[in-house]
Amino acid sequence: MRIFPFLYLILILAACHSPQACLVPDDYAQQQQTWRDERFSELLAPTGWIALVGLHWLAPGQNAFGSDSTNQIIISPAAPAHLGTFTLDGNRISAQLEPGVSVDGTPATQWTWAPGQPMPMMQKDQWTWTLIERGSRYAIRLWDTSIPMRIRMRPIPHYPDDVKWVLPARWIPAAQPETQLVRNALGMDVPTTVLGKMALSWEGNTHELLAFEGGENQLFIIFTDQTSGETSYPAGRYLYCPKPATAGPTCLDFNQAQSPPCAFTEYATCLLPPPGNDLPINLTAGEMYEGED
Repeated sequence: MRIFPFLYLILILAACHSPQACLVPDDYAQQQQTWRDERFSELLAPTGWIALVGLHWLAPGQNAFGSDSTNQIIISPAAPAHLGTFTLDGNRISAQLEPGVSVDGTPATQWTWAPGQPMPMMQKDQWTWTLIERGSRYAIRLWDTSIPMRIRMRPIPHYPDDVKWVLPARWIPAAQPETQLVRNALGMDVPTTVLGKMALSWEGNTHELLAFEGGENQLFIIFTDQTSGETSYPAGRYLYCPKPATAGPTCLDFNQAQSPPCAFTEYATCLLPPPGNDLPINLTAGEMYEGED
């Protein structure tokens, strides 16, 4: 997800002992619309969350997969009868693939993987798949790029943008990155890197949110608030923001709070808010959730 750092980093400090305020640029509304358009495009991409149609866990040993009933992993009946076989040996994986499959864009019939290496993307016709690692388990993540939902998807509903939700905050980095187990939507405890805390101010109160590593120079915050389960996604929302260069004042733009992937597909493995990341605020900003049609 592309982030617009300048939405967060335009700060002004008021008089001594007064709370800091956050300023936004004159074209803030246009920047927000650009952010939403890009997020929507990513959801609808060939390997976006909307096209995800399967999450299949590997068992130790051989895991043949395809639509035929003789496979250990049976996928959509619209898929080819056999696509390949993954062999899981401890934390190492090898693959034998059927003719016509490409690996990272190049035709291939086999590959091997060891921890620390990137997982390849495999593709045949409309089907694309890769492997994901969650704790000590591995799964096939499968996309169908032809599904009609990618065409019918409506724009994501959201609260009206309001600059009052660009909130003053203070970045409190950890002395060194720590690993914490964070529960995901499947009930698994996933090791996740904690980089520090964001202390934000609202109506004279300060609330601290644990912040995780969110990619290169980014923080990732998972939170609930008083809208959760009412007008926003019940299991909470995500907020990505640039990682401040130093400890101290910054701003958090909750107009870019977004529903997690689990709001769009049952095949995601979303992390849930850690204890303490529950804001006692009716935070009417960012993406809303209308439930199932």
